[in-house]
Amino acid sequence: GLGPESGSRDGSENSVALGIAGASLPCKRGTARRIADFYLRYLGMPSEEIEGGVRVRGTCQFLDFEETDGDLPPYTGDHICIYIADFKTCFERLSEAGLVWINPRFTHLDATSNGNWDEACQYKQFRFKAITAPDGEVLLEQEHEVRMVDHGSCPLAAHVRDPHRCLKP
Repeated sequence: GLGPESGSRDGSENSVALGIAGASLPCKRGTARRIADFYLRYLGMPSEEIEGGVRVRGTCQFLDFEETDGDLPPYTGDHICIYIADFKTCFERLSEAGLVWINPRFTHLDATSNGNWDEACQYKQFRFKAITAPDGEVLLEQEHEVRMVDHGSCPLAAHVRDPHRCLKP
């Protein structure tokens, strides 16, 4: 069921979660703060210090970035899905930085190209993989499927409204 950390609300006591509220990802020592800065800069997500790293918080999701010594395992192609209320602003910021990415495995679900707002509206999502420093240095690779809260799979769609939804004239 849902609990306070995963977005519970009155009447949801017997609900089944449709997604994972949080995850912990390893990162190289000295990069956690810079990764958190990326999330604030592009996705508007604040962070807080935790033991050994940082926690980046969304509306009802979080990502812990835990610093580790040694080499990180190579990126395996897995992805996480996050729901964003200010979808348009996030898309514009990531597009301007050239970070929107198409995963060739999922073009049947999402083929949003960099800077194409109409495609992002059509799919109600887009992807990025590179988490970068302001100078372009790649700090971590982790595919993100970024969805509007209006997306049909969003467990909060009826309760969170996006001020920048794709409204057709």
